Amino acid sequence: MVKRYLLPALRILFGVVFIVASIDKIHNPEAFARIVANYRMLPLPLVAPVALTLPWIEVMAGLALIINWCSKGAVILLNALLVVFMAALGFNVVRGVDVACGCFTTSTEGSGMLQSLLRDIPLLLVGLYLAWRILLNNQRQRYNRRRD
Repeated sequence: MVKRYLLPALRILFGVVFIVASIDKIHNPEAFARIVANYRMLPLPLVAPVALTLPWIEVMAGLALIINWCSKGAVILLNALLVVFMAALGFNVVRGVDVACGCFTTSTEGSGMLQSLLRDIPLLLVGLYLAWRILLNNQRQRYNRRRD
């Protein structure tokens, strides 16, 4: 019985995490642009477009996952974003740069990049599990349609 509700619950939870992460970024685009610039990984002309579009991508993919619309694409996109975020955090940890993460807030105070990176590991594991299960379910559905 629990197994039946696990996939939908994780799908909704994963989507909600990204929607919650986007809220402050949408309300404070200038502050989020400063955080993106502080990572020093993008050329300055790309900072504003990334800061303006990234939170909306998180919202749309999160909503798609929650309502189970284009779940395969949404979970792949959110996992890809999460890997890019983690790579950016890891890159700056290795460089010894500790700036505000910008993950859930545009506040300049935070727990540090290493802590944010470690926090994202379980989230990535959930995302990878979801991707595996959603892709597996899609393959089963295609197989059953061909069999009928």
